Amino acid sequence: MARKSYNYSKFQTALAMEKQGKLTAALVQYARVTNSDPLHTDAWHRQMVILRKLKKPEKELELLGKAITAYMEANIEAQRDWMENNQEKIDSSRALAQALGLLDGDGLPIPDQGPTQQWALRKSLLSTRLQKSKALPSKKKAPQKSGKKS
Repeated sequence: MARKSYNYSKFQTALAMEKQGKLTAALVQYARVTNSDPLHTDAWHRQMVILRKLKKPEKELELLGKAITAYMEANIEAQRDWMENNQEKIDSSRALAQALGLLDGDGLPIPDQGPTQQWALRKSLLSTRLQKSKALPSKKKAPQKSGKKS
């Protein structure tokens, strides 16, 4: 419980910093939240938004990859912990879960993708956009000549 209240406090502090326009400081604070709780989707999302505001697509792309990996690993670990502590509940509800299609062929729960599907889509779109922008030559305007004749 202490971890959740710590993260709540840190997240609220980061939100306040962001509202004050202290985007870099807020980004650092949100990163602290996600480092201690990789399942904190709001903190991941706010980091992505700030990087978009700061026009740092490469950093956002890197963060998306990190967020997807960290979230999925933490989600699997949380699921394993729950399963270890709730074996009785699992045994009593297995038939219902199977009937509802919530279990895979091995009888294991089908993992909830959570926000990772949206993040993966954003990562794909951003990656494509970055590749296209690097492939295009920069469009610099040539200096215009004065139309006056002497």
